[in-house]
Amino acid sequence: MDFIITYLLNFRNLVIDFFLPYFGWIKFISLIISGVLLWGIIFCIAKLNFINSKIEQYMDILHIGNLPRRRSIRSWQQIKRKLILGDEANLKLTITEADKILDELLKISGYEGENMDERLKQLDASQLSNISDVWSAHKIRSRISQEPDFHINKQEAELIINIYKKSFQELGLID
Repeated sequence: MDFIITYLLNFRNLVIDFFLPYFGWIKFISLIISGVLLWGIIFCIAKLNFINSKIEQYMDILHIGNLPRRRSIRSWQQIKRKLILGDEANLKLTITEADKILDELLKISGYEGENMDERLKQLDASQLSNISDVWSAHKIRSRISQEPDFHINKQEAELIINIYKKSFQELGLID
């Protein structure tokens, strides 16, 4: 037993003697690695939008700020990015999301009704100049959700998104 303890102590002293001259460098490199890892953690938290989502969740619960408007603006920016991709699934998704944003804007603006159709019926050309175009776009959105084999190309999707864009501008969501 004494042999094992003596061997371990000698091994410990050997390791300490080997690394002692490099101890300052080891501390420096450890500090750099720790800093990089800390930056990585902060970067991941920021990219995952974890903190902002929690803040928005609490603000929504407490009814503080104009959260639906900020969400709508963020969704509009995502729609523009997805439209650039141009594949049919993203095109359908952009139209559906734009319709949801318009529905949310109408709710915020005080238009009541059980669904978007009822809210759109309350509008006329004096309130929204492209109301007939919005109805057409909404009907296409309905077809997208009801008909799985409905196809749309990029030019048609861009026209529909521009209809929604004009209505968002008139309702004051975007400039």
